Amino acid sequence: AHCIRVHFGTPRRPVGAEGQRDFGFGGEFDDALHLGFADVSLPLLASEEKDGQSGVRKRGDVVLKPDGSPDSKDDTTKYASITTIDEHGEEEFVTSLNDALDESDTNALLVFVHGYNQSFDTAVLRAAQIAVDLTFDKDDPANVGKDKPNFGEPSYAFGRPVLFSWPNGAFLC
Repeated sequence: AHCIRVHFGTPRRPVGAEGQRDFGFGGEFDDALHLGFADVSLPLLASEEKDGQSGVRKRGDVVLKPDGSPDSKDDTTKYASITTIDEHGEEEFVTSLNDALDESDTNALLVFVHGYNQSFDTAVLRAAQIAVDLTFDKDDPANVGKDKPNFGEPSYAFGRPVLFSWPNGAFLC
């Protein structure tokens, strides 16, 4: 599976206990901007292979386990999940993001702002999926065969995913 770190900023109100599995952000507006990062496990694309495992996911798909989070290595090869959500102060957030950019070949960010009526968790998963699925390198083994995107010759690297998640609450603004 791919392990993707999604940095986020959100004015959503926290829910659950930080450091616990139920921690996240709900649909209610909060007066503070919360910063942090979420780690996402995302199955390999059908055209990818890693550590002897073949991918199963089509580009654009985010398949969730119907009865909860994946709880085995076999599950992580089939289902997407958020493994951690951590809130951090501004200084640690910026340092973490700078470190991620320093480790990147592109030194670029992919800023994702989700659409109407999306939960925080759905937006995190979608940001990770977009970052993986849109990155294209013509020499990458993930970009061969029937799953190969039709981008032509250039290589694209859209950068480290950063999410702004707004508390839409199913209302149009």
